Amino acid sequence: MPDNLLSRSLLVAAEMTDMSLQTTLIGTIVLNIIIKGAMHLVLGMINNLQIIVHIPMLNVVIPANVISINQIILPLVMFDILEDSLILNQFFSESEEDAE
Repeated sequence: MPDNLLSRSLLVAAEMTDMSLQTTLIGTIVLNIIIKGAMHLVLGMINNLQIIVHIPMLNVVIPANVISINQIILPLVMFDILEDSLILNQFFSESEEDAE
């Protein structure tokens, strides 16, 4: 490569890109380790909640206030956070109108 301004600027840009990619890689690895630990705790808590929510299936006598709390956390534990019926109705109702 000839030693001119363009080749030197390309080398500097390549070195800067290399340093930024290395920094991004290290940052991604560190964040992955942190988030993995946090997600492990969250999923463990959800697993425990799933066990608690299914206790009424064992015919255990449960107070009314526990049943009301159970009904509140049931959608969260069963991962029914998003109303998928609303989304599906939009897609299928449009396709039925297009068919007519």
